[in-house]
Order: sequence, then C-alpha cells, then structure tokens
Amino acid sequence: MSRDDPLGTEMLSSIAERLPAEADMAAMQFEPVDRSTLQHQVYQQLRRAVMGGLFKPGTPITIRAVADALGVSPMPARSALQRLEIEGALVARGGKRTLVIPEMTQAEYQEMVEIGVLLEGMAAEHACTRITQDEIAVMQAACTAMQHAADNGDLEGYVTANWTFHRTLYAASRLNTLMSFIEMRWLRIGPYVRHMMPDQQSLIDSMPNHWTVLSALERRDAMGASNAIRADLRDCAQTLLPLLPGDPA
Repeated sequence: MSRDDPLGTEMLSSIAERLPAEADMAAMQFEPVDRSTLQHQVYQQLRRAVMGGLFKPGTPITIRAVADALGVSPMPARSALQRLEIEGALVARGGKRTLVIPEMTQAEYQEMVEIGVLLEGMAAEHACTRITQDEIAVMQAACTAMQHAADNGDLEGYVTANWTFHRTLYAASRLNTLMSFIEMRWLRIGPYVRHMMPDQQSLIDSMPNHWTVLSALERRDAMGASNAIRADLRDCAQTLLPLLPGDPA
C-alpha cells in the first residue's frame, strides 16, 4: 500500500474494470509476485480478490488461468487454489473437478447474515477503542470513494472501496482470531456484493449506514458503530435474499 494509494485499491480496481462474465485471468492485472514467497503471495492475491468481490458466483477459476495471470508456474497456482478450496472459497464441479466460486441458497445466505451480525458487530464494537487516526483516515477516504461511486452509478468503484472500508474496520479490532472468522465469511459473501447493489439507488441507499459507522468511530461510540454495521448487513440481506434460489424441498 503506497502513500499515493492509501486505500490500496489500485490493483483491485484495475481487476474489477476488466472482470468478464467468466474468469479470464489473463486479462486481470495482478501485482508482481516476489519469487521468495511465491505460493503465499499467489494465495493472498486470489484470496483478497474473492473477499473484495471481484469474482462473481459460479465463476470458474483454473490453474492455467491463475498461472498465466500472475506469471507463475502451475505449482503455486495449484497450491493457492487448493487452499481456497479448503477454506470454502472455491468448490469442485463436474468430472474434471473444475473449481468455481460457490453459489448460495437463501437459507445459506441467511445463516451467513446472522453470523456476520454477531461477528462484525463485535469487531466494530472493539474497534472503537483501538482504531488509530490513520485507520479512521483510510475509512474516511474509502467512504468518500464509495459515496462518489454511488453518486455516479459506479458499481466497480463502490465494490472496491467497500471492502477497504470493512476490512479496515474489522482489522482495527485487534482481535486476530475474530478477524480470521470474519474473513472466512467474506470469502463466501464477497462474490455477492454486486448482487446486493443491483442499481444506482441501492448504492446510494447503502451510504448512510457507512457514514454512521464512521461518525461513531470518531466519537468512540462502540454501540453506535456496532449497530450501524449490523444495520448495513441486514439491509443488504433484504435486497439480496429474494434474488437467491430457495433450498430444495
């Protein structure tokens, strides 16, 4: 993350702008990979992309596409995809075990919402007493970027800044185990962020909760921040749930 790019979103934004219906990884612009930590970096870049909402549900992701996009051999690409499969971020489909971003039913997503309300509400509460002014500044910049994207109907810009906003808030809790659970949840819900905001008005309507979170953090109002982040999750669920398939009888 550079001083000129405090949100750390330059790479993710460039990916989002090029995202096709299927994962044409060769068209994506990933950061150069340091060979000394090859497998870990490939894994971390793909993981951030999934949590950040850059892949859509049902998108296939192949070893060859990952290797070509990041300029690495198939081995670290395979290792990264295997780790993401273990975490539930990818599932195998078909006879050739094609790995795809998993899709969710209404019941599965509702469970994810209930988990998020508990975990992310808790993280926001703890963040209020531990967040630094620099982290608040990052969230302020992210919220401003989200508002600008919402006002201009820029879904890709909104999605990128939205993950920066949430990630910074949860990391500020300084609760590493809690953060790992939250990231596991975002590996499942990240691909659905676009579906939570189906039109420009839904982008605009989502902003008051985010500004309320930021205001509560500045006042060190733990309950206010927690309630606002929980309201954000519930509001998104109301938009998305009707669009998801029901569970088989």
